[in-house]
Amino acid sequence: MTESRLDLTPIVLAAMILVLDMSIAVSAFPTQDDVDSLGIGEDSEGFENVGQERPANWPPALICGEIQCESIDRSIRSPPFDAGFPVEDEGWWFGYWYDFDSDGMDDRLQRIIAGQRQSVSSTAIIGIDGKDTVAIVVDYAWHPGPSDLAALREVLEAHGWQEQGSWFFQMDILDSIVLDHVPVSALIEIWQLDGVVMVEEQNVLAPYLDSAPRGSKVRDSDRYDETMRDFGYDGSGIVIAILDTGVDNEHFSLDDFSDDNDDNENDPDDLTDPKWIAGCDATSLNQNDCNNEGTHDPDDGDGHGTHVAGIALGTGDSRRIHQGYAPGAYLVDVKVMTDTGGTNSAATLKGINWVAANVDTDWGNNDSSEGIQVMSMSFGSIGDPNGDDPGDNGTAADARAVNQAAEAGVVPVAAIGNDGRRRVTSVGAADASITVGSIDDKDTVDRGDDSIASYSNSGPREDDGDGDDQDELKPDVVSPGTDMNSASHAASSSQLPGTPKPLAEDSYVEMSGTSMACPAVAGFVAVILQIADEEGMSLDPQDVKDLLRENSDSRGEASEPDASDTWNDEYGFGIIDGNMILSAMIGDGGGNGGGNETEPP
Repeated sequence: MTESRLDLTPIVLAAMILVLDMSIAVSAFPTQDDVDSLGIGEDSEGFENVGQERPANWPPALICGEIQCESIDRSIRSPPFDAGFPVEDEGWWFGYWYDFDSDGMDDRLQRIIAGQRQSVSSTAIIGIDGKDTVAIVVDYAWHPGPSDLAALREVLEAHGWQEQGSWFFQMDILDSIVLDHVPVSALIEIWQLDGVVMVEEQNVLAPYLDSAPRGSKVRDSDRYDETMRDFGYDGSGIVIAILDTGVDNEHFSLDDFSDDNDDNENDPDDLTDPKWIAGCDATSLNQNDCNNEGTHDPDDGDGHGTHVAGIALGTGDSRRIHQGYAPGAYLVDVKVMTDTGGTNSAATLKGINWVAANVDTDWGNNDSSEGIQVMSMSFGSIGDPNGDDPGDNGTAADARAVNQAAEAGVVPVAAIGNDGRRRVTSVGAADASITVGSIDDKDTVDRGDDSIASYSNSGPREDDGDGDDQDELKPDVVSPGTDMNSASHAASSSQLPGTPKPLAEDSYVEMSGTSMACPAVAGFVAVILQIADEEGMSLDPQDVKDLLRENSDSRGEASEPDASDTWNDEYGFGIIDGNMILSAMIGDGGGNGGGNETEPP
C-alpha cells in the first residue's frame, strides 16, 4: 500500500446529548484537547512555529498583513444557536488530502493566493482584486445555520462578490456551502470565520472518454450458458440515475421498453411504458430545473451522457441489437456537466445531493419505479498536466458526498479514469464507490482474449489513514469499455427560435473509455438488485460491493497480498461475471426473473 501522509486517528465521540439549547450540548463535540490527545496531524507541527522553514512539499504560508497568519482552532467549539448538528464524521478534515500543512486551507488555493498558480474554475470571472475568481467549498464543524450563511455572505460582499449569477448552495448531506465567483482576496477572511474547518478548491470535472453484455455473461450467447438473461433478469424494477452531460431520452433505445413506437416526438408522459421517470439539471442556477419532483428533463448537447445511458439501460432497437446491461431498468437523468467541457464540482455536489434526497421518492409512475437505487458517474477531476498526480485519498467534497449517498441507500458506481497510469480521484476515490476500470474485449464474446485497456487507470488509491486497507483497493472491478456501440445524441443541441428542437433518433456511435465500463457495471448492479428483490434478499450498497469483489473473474497476480490474495492494481478483484453472481445469489436452482418486456421479438 502507499504510505499515509498523516498518522490519522478517527475521532470517537462517546455520546451526543440532544437538547434544545445547542450551547448546552457543546460537550458532545470534540475539542482541540481531544484532537491533540490523539496525535492528529503531528507531522504538520511546523505550521505552529511561525518563521520556521517549511517543508518543500508545503504551499507558501498564509500571510495576514505582513506576517504569517496564526493557526486557527479547527475543533468544534460553541456553535451558534441556529446551527445544526453535523451530518459528517467529526474530524474528517484533519485527513483532507490537499492540505499538506494541515492549516485548513486547500494547498491549491494557498498557491493561488501566493500568485504561484491560476484559478482553474470553469466559471471564473475577474474579481475586484483583478484576479480570476475561484470556485470553493466551505466546510464547517457543524451544519451551518442562517447566521453562518449571513457571515459568509458579509465577507463575500465586502470583496465585491455578487450573488446574482453565482453559486451559493448549501449541501444537505455535507456540512458545506458550495460557491463560485469568489475573489481571491476573500479567501483568508472566509478561512477565519467561526466554525470553518476547511476551505476546498472545487475540482473541475470532465467525462472520461478516450458484444460487451454477452461477454459479461449478462445476455445469452453461443459461448456461455446460464446467463442472467437466461433466467429472466434484466434490471426490471430498478432505477438508475445517470449523472453525466444529460440524456437525450427520446432515442428509440431510451424512450420506452416495448420499442413498438417509431415516433420520438412523444414526451415521456405520453408513452405507455416510459423509461425516463425523473430528471434534474444540476448545472443550472434555475431552481425549477432541479426541483424536488424531478419534472425537468435535461438534454444532452455533448453526447457522452446519452451513450452512457444506452450502455447501462438501453433496450436497443426493435431487433434488440445494441442492448444495454439492464434494459429493464428505469432512467433518472441528472445533468452534472455542461455541454462545453470541464465543469466545477458544484454541479456534481448538487446532483448527488438531489439523488440522496430522492432515494425513496414516489415518482408517480408505478410501484416498480420508485426512488433511486443506483447512480452511474463516468467522470472525474482533470489530471495534473505534468502527469505525476496520483489522485487523492477520498476526502474531497465530491467523494464525501458519494459516501453520504451510499449511506442513504444508493449504490454508487464510478469510472476510475483514462490516464493510463496509477491515479484514483474524485468520485472514484470515495470509500463507498464501486470504482471501475476498463478491459478491451477485442470485440469478441470469448473472455480468453480480454486484457486491460491501455488507457485504464490503476490503483491503489492514496491512503486515508483510517486503518482500513480495503478502501484503498481500487479499482474494485473491471468491465468492457473499448469500442462500445451505444445510443447517439441529437446531431445538434442548438435550437433557433421558431424551429423544432433537434431530437435523437435511432443512430449509434462507438466510444471507448472507463466512461463506458462504468455504466456497464451500473447496469450489472441493477440486475443484481432485481435478483435480490425477487429472491427476498436485502442488500445495502456495501453488500453489493462485497458481492462483486468476491464473485468476479480475477486476473493478474495479487498486487497487495497483505490486504487481498486476489486484488490486482489493474484488474481490481476481476472482470464482472454474471454466471458467478448467479451462482452466489441463487445457486443451481435457477431463477424466474420477470418485469419489463425487453426480449427480442
